[in-house]
Amino acid sequence: MSSRFDQFGSIKKITLGVVSCVLTLILIEILLRMTNYQRKYSAWIWQGEERNSASLHYWDLSDSRIYAALPDVDMGEIFHSDAFGFRYSSHSGQLRDTTQKQYVIISVGDSFTFGHNVKPDDAYPAQLERLLRKSGLNILVHNAGVLGYGADQEYSYIIDELIPRFHPDLIVWNVNINDIYDSNASCLYKKSENGFLKLPGWLNSLYVQGYVFRHIPKKIYDTRLFDVIINIPTFITHQQIFTVGCTQPAGNPDTVLFDAFSQKIRFFAYEMKRQYPNQKILFTLTPFKSNLTNDTAQTADTILSMKSAASILELFRSLPYPWKDANALMKEYIDRMNTQEGNGKASEMNPMSLFITDKEFPHDAAHLNEEGNAVWAASMVNAVHTYLNTDEITNKGI
Repeated sequence: MSSRFDQFGSIKKITLGVVSCVLTLILIEILLRMTNYQRKYSAWIWQGEERNSASLHYWDLSDSRIYAALPDVDMGEIFHSDAFGFRYSSHSGQLRDTTQKQYVIISVGDSFTFGHNVKPDDAYPAQLERLLRKSGLNILVHNAGVLGYGADQEYSYIIDELIPRFHPDLIVWNVNINDIYDSNASCLYKKSENGFLKLPGWLNSLYVQGYVFRHIPKKIYDTRLFDVIINIPTFITHQQIFTVGCTQPAGNPDTVLFDAFSQKIRFFAYEMKRQYPNQKILFTLTPFKSNLTNDTAQTADTILSMKSAASILELFRSLPYPWKDANALMKEYIDRMNTQEGNGKASEMNPMSLFITDKEFPHDAAHLNEEGNAVWAASMVNAVHTYLNTDEITNKGI
């Protein structure tokens, strides 16, 4: 009899404990709402008011790259992938035509390569393909740009999938000045005694947030309390995106971050050369506003951007691959168009008009618009022709 009462007492205690916890959580939620707590939200890639957003249906979690685009997804003009997970364009989903001589180029990079806020056929890789076809080349240019990617993710994409699966004639790796910071936030390669150690994507906070976003009921996910809980690591580290055991602490000097970034890029380049000695790769510095527009305003952002660009170009000179500064190429192209030799009429192309005005991406984070992507593509045609038809490529810039 006493044992039955003891069992009932235990159940009662457990029930009271659960009820107390639930009431406490509800009270905390009420207090957070009363104090006008503003939800921090997860990083942009998992945002979306509706569960049928791109967060769920365009992106997938990746142990190798943290996240990756799913194949054959059509969510409108922006989020549209082909059978390979590349951004869709007119010739997307096609493999190399082995019945005739056909070149395959894969353009790798972040949102600048992807074509932020421009239609798929207006993105730089698609426009480059059209121009190369007009010049007489039978060619496919795949857009392997992924929004938000850093150098670690791009290298993993190249070495694990793009080269072994597609065997392209040329990979154009577009390096952005913000890769110095994105490579730290989305760190996947940690310095070790024997080079660099590859870490799994699930150690990154963005992967964890994506996993939670997919498996937690929306009513719970939308509470202020849950937002506090999921952002506790961010509150502690002061970094929205980080990889456990790899990302350097917030507040580290830019010189320290660049040193870590440059060591990675050198390792990536020489490792690609070791594993795939015959693979042609062209490094490019992605265009950015201060450089392309000759912005002379000595703001902290402008000074930092120009220093970062100079450091990246100096880094390129130490790699076993050729490189191009897209900013210099585009400036030459614009000058040529504005001069228009032969008819004496200037087209008056203004570099400022090539960028999207977007509060989300101000200053040197501003992306190219349709015309800007067209100029970028046109300025790269000669370089691509040269490297496709050169057996031995030496390291040299513009």
